[in-house]
Amino acid sequence: MAVLRMTPNARCVASSSTRLAGRLSRINRNQSGHECAPSVRRSPAAPYAFIMQWRYDLRMGDITEDLDRAGHSAAPRYNILAVEKATGLSARTLRSWERRYGVPAPHRDAHGRRLYSDRDIATVRWLMERVSQGVAVSRAAAMLSEPAEKGERPSPPLETLQLRLLQAIDWMDEEEVRRVLAQALQTAPVETVALELLQPVLYRVGDLWEAGRLSVGSEHFGTHLLRTALADFFEREPDPWRSQHIIVGCPPNELHDVGALVFALFLRRAGFRVTYLGANLEAESLMGDLRRIRPTALCMSATTADTAAALGALYGALTGTFPGVLAYGGRAFNAGPDVGATIPGVFLGADLRAAVDTLAAPA
Repeated sequence: MAVLRMTPNARCVASSSTRLAGRLSRINRNQSGHECAPSVRRSPAAPYAFIMQWRYDLRMGDITEDLDRAGHSAAPRYNILAVEKATGLSARTLRSWERRYGVPAPHRDAHGRRLYSDRDIATVRWLMERVSQGVAVSRAAAMLSEPAEKGERPSPPLETLQLRLLQAIDWMDEEEVRRVLAQALQTAPVETVALELLQPVLYRVGDLWEAGRLSVGSEHFGTHLLRTALADFFEREPDPWRSQHIIVGCPPNELHDVGALVFALFLRRAGFRVTYLGANLEAESLMGDLRRIRPTALCMSATTADTAAALGALYGALTGTFPGVLAYGGRAFNAGPDVGATIPGVFLGADLRAAVDTLAAPA
């Protein structure tokens, strides 16, 4: 466990942070957006930022983290250009590291071309992070083969990274946001980071803002950075290897598209050709696009009863005219089995990984 180095004046702040963590947990369980925690008797000018007065002594960015290679697939999938796009490291440097230090160690196909895995990409990101901390690449590569010392501190759980991310958002600390994201990507695959770190934090940012415990500026700052990170994950994925073309978006008047964006990311990582259209799509225009482009499937997400009804009306109009698969999901349909029962199409459920498997299954 990390040792907190506090001044005497900071001890009362640390005690407050413990109480706040409980309040944040209760808000996270209430997805309706209504505050369920007791009201905080503090100045409105300091909504929940008082936890940060000792300037991130809880921060673990200065600790060198082990690379959890077991959490990433070893299946060879990506060519060297895809790895260059995913990591920002040039193909020339990738080949140089492989030749000099033996990492990464890509698989070779029948024609001798390099094929990299998610584990190789995580290894490259881990090496780049060590180099950015001042560690020589030769030493960082050697660290990969060293056995972990007894009692060495494990990587922090994603729940801890969630709290650090919220703290950084509250204080508009872009450097810390990027540090947390880099650390998460070193220890977990992209799907896990998106589903168990970015999406919950985006929801919680909205809850804290609605409860009056996060400023408008901090809410805009955090939402922009985390959505940009998700969009960046989406854009960095390699070319699709499946033939199916799936359009993903949200029905008219649906402004909350985080779930749809995460699902689009999952589909692209599964090899589908994905076109992401975003929030609040206009029905007539979308129907014209579907007639013109003729995708394999249309997937839409709704978070409220009103936008679920709009989705149902759109799918009703498409029934009999759209030859592809109509699929839907979102928080509006997770309340019970009867919600969305009259909507034509395939209900994808609450589990995004299972939803991808549903679309990948042969018809």
